[in-house]
Amino acid sequence: MGHGLMDTTVNNLLSPSGSWNLQLLKQNFLDCDRSGTRADTVIWNFEGNEVYSVKSGYLLGSCNEWILTLANLERRGFKVNKSCPLCRREDEPTLHALWDCQKQRYARSDWLPKKVVILRNYANFLEFITDIGTRIDNEALRTFCIIGWRTWFLRNSSIHKDGKPNYSDVVWWSRNFVIECHAFSPVKYQGLQRVNKGQPRWKAPTNGFYKINCCVISDMGNYRVGSGVVIHDGSGYVMATCCQFLEAAFDSHVTKIMAIFRGILFSKDCGLNPCVLESDKVVAVERVLNKNFLNVSYGSILSDIGKLKSQSKGLNVSAIPSQANRIAQRLAKLALDTLTNSFWMEDIPFCIRPD
Repeated sequence: MGHGLMDTTVNNLLSPSGSWNLQLLKQNFLDCDRSGTRADTVIWNFEGNEVYSVKSGYLLGSCNEWILTLANLERRGFKVNKSCPLCRREDEPTLHALWDCQKQRYARSDWLPKKVVILRNYANFLEFITDIGTRIDNEALRTFCIIGWRTWFLRNSSIHKDGKPNYSDVVWWSRNFVIECHAFSPVKYQGLQRVNKGQPRWKAPTNGFYKINCCVISDMGNYRVGSGVVIHDGSGYVMATCCQFLEAAFDSHVTKIMAIFRGILFSKDCGLNPCVLESDKVVAVERVLNKNFLNVSYGSILSDIGKLKSQSKGLNVSAIPSQANRIAQRLAKLALDTLTNSFWMEDIPFCIRPD
């Protein structure tokens, strides 16, 4: 039934002659309900399968200005300052809260397909989603609904917990959420190193080998270093991951070479051999492969790497483009963000799974 008839009785659906008002029935009931062939049951008219989903429920609430933005609260008679609590620049109707706020520029640029151009300013959220919904596919629309849900959660958390929301990874988080729902927590994850078409691609190692991908990120201002390692098998399945945090102020060359050392050592501790190792730090790889650098300040680390290589079966170290090393990069960032050391066997933390 249409929401305009929520308090309607049967009498209101009859014409003066006592017969059904067919126009009202057509406007407010589904075909199968009008035919009288459906048994009594609860249905959701806003999904093709008639089953409620967060996506459609959230979209319906947003389009009808039901979510409690400050502007919507004022419109309902509450005495509030209706300006946006994040940017403080404009009023906060639904469109501003979920799309227009300048704090969400990352979400706008990361999610919106490049071929889709925002044509004009929109009067409200319904007008926006009606226009944009005709120019994107269902998967993009589904992701956008999750983005809106996540954005609203971060907005509320920042207000009630007096914090600063980080919108920079909203799109990435939302895409992973959709993937997670589809997969429903599988034991193994395949094809994790996905990148956009035309970019360098991560490739699984030859069958019988394991591939180590490692990365290091330095926060020199706070004297912190985070390293990340992920190991896949020949089928592309994740066998082990780890992130390690260290308080130190090493030379940049030292931190990059240490990441390679930690990657080899981690594979050895996990019993995953033989291996190949990839790093997106080209200079560090060159130092590892060139024995002429054993006399420099970090020569002892290079020497230890050489010993580990000699103990391994066919260990090969090579450089790869940054775009093909996304998982290791996110693990390194996770180490810096959490300031902890963690590892996972045959698994990968949800928060760093790729988009």
